[in-house]
Amino acid sequence: MKYKKMSEKMSETEIEIALGIVLPEAELMSIKRDTNTNFIKATFILPGNSLYSHIEFLPNEVQIFYKDNPINGHVIGGDEGYNYLKFMIARGYSDYWKNNPYVLSE
Repeated sequence: MKYKKMSEKMSETEIEIALGIVLPEAELMSIKRDTNTNFIKATFILPGNSLYSHIEFLPNEVQIFYKDNPINGHVIGGDEGYNYLKFMIARGYSDYWKNNPYVLSE
């Protein structure tokens, strides 16, 4: 497995899968990639809610920002966070692959 920079290599389909892991009911609206800090910001909407919110996919965690929630930047944990991390490791996007002497890197 090779380490892949997620902000450059992750496909829109993979982003939709990652969103589905964390928030199965969310509908993806837009994607913005930040190649300098290697994260992806995705805007989404939940059924029955007219407010757009966003989620930030990072190599080893995911943070969610709800428009109607005063506490923003919540790191997703539990089963959703664990399954997201497994997905990122399996796809080669996790920092666990980066600079690992036992695997190839780009």
